[in-house]
Amino acid sequence: GGAMAAARGERMSTGLEQVLKGQQKDLEAFVEQVGAIRKELLARGEKKEGYAFPEELASELEFIFRSKLAEIIKTHGDGVERLLRVSVDYAMMEGKAASEAGATLASALPTTGKLPFLLFEDLMETSVLETSQDDPATSWSARRVWTLLEEYREPLTETPALFLKGKLVLLRLCNGLVRRLSKTHDTEWCGRVLMFLTSAYPLSERSAVNVKGEVNAANVTHFDEPDGADFERENGEEEEEEEEEEEEEAKGEAKEDGEESESPAPLDAKPSKPNAFVDYELYEHLWGLQRWMASPSLALSTPAEWASFTETVAHVLRAFEFYAFHEHELEQGRLGYASRRNASLPEHLRGTAPKLAMAPATDALSSDPSTPGGGEPKSMDLDTTPVSARKGASGGGTSDTSPYFGCKYLTTSRLLRLQLVDPQLRLQVTTQLWVLFAHLKAQAPAAFASGEAAAKKDAVLAAERVVLEPSRVNQTIDPLLERVARLMERTPPNGPQYSGLVEHILGREVSWRLWKDSHKCQPYEKQPLKPKAAVGTPKGTKRKLAEDTVVEDMFQAKPIQLEKDSIGVQNKTMAFEDHFLHFLDAEDPEQGIDEEYHPKHDKKYCWRATRLLMKSRCSKLSKMPGGDLTAIAKDPEIAALAEVPPAAAPVAAVVEEVKKAKEESAMEE
Repeated sequence: GGAMAAARGERMSTGLEQVLKGQQKDLEAFVEQVGAIRKELLARGEKKEGYAFPEELASELEFIFRSKLAEIIKTHGDGVERLLRVSVDYAMMEGKAASEAGATLASALPTTGKLPFLLFEDLMETSVLETSQDDPATSWSARRVWTLLEEYREPLTETPALFLKGKLVLLRLCNGLVRRLSKTHDTEWCGRVLMFLTSAYPLSERSAVNVKGEVNAANVTHFDEPDGADFERENGEEEEEEEEEEEEEAKGEAKEDGEESESPAPLDAKPSKPNAFVDYELYEHLWGLQRWMASPSLALSTPAEWASFTETVAHVLRAFEFYAFHEHELEQGRLGYASRRNASLPEHLRGTAPKLAMAPATDALSSDPSTPGGGEPKSMDLDTTPVSARKGASGGGTSDTSPYFGCKYLTTSRLLRLQLVDPQLRLQVTTQLWVLFAHLKAQAPAAFASGEAAAKKDAVLAAERVVLEPSRVNQTIDPLLERVARLMERTPPNGPQYSGLVEHILGREVSWRLWKDSHKCQPYEKQPLKPKAAVGTPKGTKRKLAEDTVVEDMFQAKPIQLEKDSIGVQNKTMAFEDHFLHFLDAEDPEQGIDEEYHPKHDKKYCWRATRLLMKSRCSKLSKMPGGDLTAIAKDPEIAALAEVPPAAAPVAAVVEEVKKAKEESAMEE
């Protein structure tokens, strides 16, 4: 075996040396050399010499391909796609052979299964995200590489032996790409990466489970200090005077026309001053929520933390309820959203969607955010980009039809007024709160049990921890959750649908948590059942043999009398003479046996008589034409049996012996 492996390695080394020498040649020669190696491997596989080669040779081949890729990239990338195709075909050939050999063997063999994954990773890391039109030298971009990777998804991920070798490289490639992408500008691309991972990896892949439940504590939210906070606008007094004049004029026009200005009251009572809520306390509470968002378990750590958390949430919800959206704003949001949805459909489907008129829109909120409910109702900005993002927050492009915008909001105090009436920020905060409430409800029993030991030693702490009991936590969260759901439903453009979606997802999350925590992430994939063994005769229970001394004692206590015990055994083979006597009696007219009761009509009797005749008088069988026993009965030797019944004397002797045996046993007792 060792000599054969050495010979195979020597042949492969020769082929690899040819490839190494041909590295300086063009791509055509390189492909020909690789094709020669493939043919050699296929020929060895047909001869059943094995298709794998030593691990050091596999590493050399990977080095050759990666070096050739680096050389091609330097020459403006001509031939990169062909080199990738060659590597995929080469790995597919080995992967199929390894899969046919079995899963255990395929995982242990040193093949080049991760070769195409390594090439894609090298190409992705050396490519810019987008190709620049000003620089024609950068012909390959990360977007083009990703599109090519999506085309090769099926052969790379559906061959077990191939995917088993390269799944870690693929995961590293995708994670590296996501880190390079912008969270605001490349949301669609990030979604493609996640969908690719979802289709490539099984549901039970532990890299996507977060078994330990770790959180991202590195994302710290910084906001202004009290001394540097600025909540007043420039020329605030002049703007307030202008707003009061506009409000009076609007009321006067409404009275002249005989119409009343209808503006729905906010959810909470309106204070005497329009800017009563806009202060540093609200600013600190709004952005201070992110401390518990980043570390959810912190809220249940101590009674003081829990009280601070609930107070902060209640303060933020009061502010959102005060700055509630009016009915005309909600209606305009629904109409604008439906119109954009209809416009985004293909032409052959546009007729099936409801034809809604496009609501008028302006570039900004016409109503003053500092005076909710004040002034004449005007049109609302239906742009899906958040107001705070347009005013300076880090934002980016988004789809015209999508009402959701993923961005990182600025925490400057100057934007607080705009952020309070920004529907996108309100959806973000309420969604975070809903998710956090669901998490706290699920973790409340475990968090309360973890502090039981310390509470038993401290009576004061035990009394304070009553508020952290799971039932108390649920009683506190339920009213807050109802307010969050009500706020989400009254947020444009499609609050009720969005609220139902969040509720449905968090309801399904309960099953996910049960599978993760209680079932220990058992695989979802159902493996084929193993064939059951053929059902045979059940094996009897083996009985232990008694020791020699036990057997001897048993024989001495009760001697075995074989002759006495054998008396009365009735399952003895009957002699032909005794059996055939009934047939002879039926043949005798003096016996008066009716024809229908004649034994010759009994097939079992005739069969048994023939068997006994064959055993005792085999020569008589020649006198039975067609197996008829009547001919045998006419034989003089057989007919003589009817004169003296042969079983009469033995039966009498047996009866006599039985009587004697009973008498002897009675005397012994």
